[in-house]
Amino acid sequence: MRKIILLLTIFISTSLYASEPDYGLHFRSHKYLGAERTSLLLNNDKPFKLNKEITLSFDISLRNELIFGTVFKIISDTQDVVSLNYIADEKNNQYPILLINDNIYPITNKIENNKWFPVNIRLSEKNDSIFLGYGNIHLAIPFSFKNWKEISFYFGVCKHQNFSSAEIPPMNIRDIKIHSNKKLIRHWQLKQHAIDRCYDEIQNIPAITVNPEWIIDNHTKWNSLYFKEFPHLTYPQYAFDPKKNHIYIVPDHKTIICYNPETQKDSTIIVKGGYPASRSTNQLIFDTINNKLISYNIDENSISEFSFDTGYWSKETPSTKEHSFWHHTASFYEKDRSIFTFGGYGFYLYKNDLFKITPENGKWENDKLIVIPPRYSSASAIIGDYLYIFGGRGCKTGKQELNPHIYYDLYSVNLKTKETKLLKQFKEKRQFLPCGNMIYNPSDSCLYVLTNWNKGTLFKISLDNSDLQEVSSPINQPKIESDYTFYTLFHSEKEGKIYALFCKNFKTGNSDISIFGINYPPIAQSDITQNIPDRSEQMIKRSIYIGIGIILLCLIGIFIYQKKKRKNRFRDMSHEINTLEKSYTNKAKGNTHQCINLLGGFNIIDKEGKDITVHFTPILKNLLLLILLYSENNGKGINSKNIESILWPDKEEKSARNNRNVSITRLKTLLSEIGDIQLFSDNRFWKISLGKDVSCDYYLVLDYMRKIKNNPEQKEQLLPEVMDFLMSGPLLPHTQIDWIDKFKSEYTNLAIDFLNRLLQEEDTDDATKLQLTDVIFLYDSLNEDALNTKCYILYNSGKKGLTKSTYDNFCKEYYSLLGEKYKYSLAQIIEFAEHQNKTK
Repeated sequence: MRKIILLLTIFISTSLYASEPDYGLHFRSHKYLGAERTSLLLNNDKPFKLNKEITLSFDISLRNELIFGTVFKIISDTQDVVSLNYIADEKNNQYPILLINDNIYPITNKIENNKWFPVNIRLSEKNDSIFLGYGNIHLAIPFSFKNWKEISFYFGVCKHQNFSSAEIPPMNIRDIKIHSNKKLIRHWQLKQHAIDRCYDEIQNIPAITVNPEWIIDNHTKWNSLYFKEFPHLTYPQYAFDPKKNHIYIVPDHKTIICYNPETQKDSTIIVKGGYPASRSTNQLIFDTINNKLISYNIDENSISEFSFDTGYWSKETPSTKEHSFWHHTASFYEKDRSIFTFGGYGFYLYKNDLFKITPENGKWENDKLIVIPPRYSSASAIIGDYLYIFGGRGCKTGKQELNPHIYYDLYSVNLKTKETKLLKQFKEKRQFLPCGNMIYNPSDSCLYVLTNWNKGTLFKISLDNSDLQEVSSPINQPKIESDYTFYTLFHSEKEGKIYALFCKNFKTGNSDISIFGINYPPIAQSDITQNIPDRSEQMIKRSIYIGIGIILLCLIGIFIYQKKKRKNRFRDMSHEINTLEKSYTNKAKGNTHQCINLLGGFNIIDKEGKDITVHFTPILKNLLLLILLYSENNGKGINSKNIESILWPDKEEKSARNNRNVSITRLKTLLSEIGDIQLFSDNRFWKISLGKDVSCDYYLVLDYMRKIKNNPEQKEQLLPEVMDFLMSGPLLPHTQIDWIDKFKSEYTNLAIDFLNRLLQEEDTDDATKLQLTDVIFLYDSLNEDALNTKCYILYNSGKKGLTKSTYDNFCKEYYSLLGEKYKYSLAQIIEFAEHQNKTK
């Protein structure tokens, strides 16, 4: 009967609201430099056939920032352009338009932010029309497709050689679909993903992105929200109001700090009088029924309530007894406005006491839960009329000196009868302690618990099976160690967030509190990672069919050619062989095999052409980057001590050296899969040498730029390749590590100086100069030399509309980043550029 009641309780709870994880691609916009903004290329950067009719559809959400720029461009093989843009009028009113070549078609004068809505565009050759759906608005525009055969789609930053642009609105995109003649042929959800791409659901064709921010990653990665130190104050207390989404911190009896995670601001409430019931951390609860803070003291069986209306604590005297229930767990039972606490530690004893505290009448009830061994640092949650208790550290006798250990078990306690039952016993090799409160997810029938594993990791306890699974990346905090550390979870249904609070107390008399946030529900990294599809079997079958076809064609060809003269046959065969060889040579120039790519993102391709980036763990990746960058930078490489201090700063010398040796061995094994790469130590300096069969885009672009600078006669040959490399993006944009910033900055400065120098050379033609200015803007969106040159060339070539558009975009970017208007007019820029041109 009790099992039926328990299952019924869980079933009723699942009817409560359960949010679904948000997903899509967050496009970096005006807040970032041009080279750091987001682009998305569909269909592995290959065009689609128009084939009478093709439809692009997707969902879009606009963020509450400056709405300006291009959502997407459709570029045909006839160099026609169709794009969805947001523009601003003279009064800075922003609105969407459909742009077909030079023709503008306004859509609406209203823009709604932070709301998903559908967009679709249908290119219909059979109807000679372009149909646009924008939310509930529909447009039909006559258009002749002339000789259109193929089209390409560009979202965000566009690097097309003739139509490049970096102005994009602050937008999120998801569920991109392509229909050909009403048949769905591609669907990129932009949900599960690899590092820089997402595979479609139909044929596993990738959509490739530069500078991505995957929205669903906010469900697995923690963000740091708040940190506050309390000098000369120990044991601050904390509580959460889930209705207002406020976190309260009580450092002493004089003040209360109210932190709002939504605005990320705090305020201080001055207490007019009275004292909290306890001076120790972890004895504060928020009463959601009466909107009060309740401080309780287990040792003194006392309560003190703080009224926000009067500004007073109800207790008139401070507590005096020493605390003996450290690291107990507590939950608020809304049904009868009571507090339940379990366990704790004090005076060398572990506890298994269950206290029920009723603030309204000051009643205290104590029950020994003999089924549960005494322990401290458990985590708890109330679901219906049951208290769930997970884990902790203790022993059966309760005595600290008699073999205490960590428990990985889950109990349920009937709050009405106090009947206690062991539900699960986990076999766990990892050693970690939970703490504070758990959060129940009814839609997944699981509990979330915060632990000290890897300095703070969220685990999921499934109530339906025996899983204990990590569902978040480790919290990114420097250290969790302190003399006494408390931590807990808060759930905000209002914001769809989980907050993790860490309170660290030190024997020096100081303390600090840090707060982190993650989207709800949390998702394991493995559940959002889209593995590279294994298409080997499909490729083998396709190769067999192609091979059979080729053999049949060859037999037919031989039969036909036997009737011709031998000389003609040999001449034709020779011509075909030469053509094939040229085609193979051209393809071999691409970085499809044996390469280490650092520009636009970290990417490794092995001998077989397989992407093995995922095989590089964070340590192996950082080790490779250290040796690779320092080898190129100074030629000496990097010494062992520096490697150890950067990668293992918290390890002792011997331990760090062992870690280095093991990692070097593992890295050599991985590098052997790429090709001829020598990783060696030269007088305690680690260096890397790439064989002729292995390429690194970072090495190549630096080498080519030096050659052009020292030997100008090589410019014509090498410049196109340098431009391709520079347009790939900045150095390691997704790798955020302090020591690497120096290399990023040096590379960006070197690229801009190189481009500026070419821009000033007299023998550089105008077409090349325009390409140079576009690339400069990718790295420095406020580069005035590039603006002057581009405006001057466009103006003098009769493209006055493009001149004005270029200038206006620059001014908007200038104001957005610097908060002030650009000081020169367009006329002054053209006059200045013309003067410079005459003085050369």
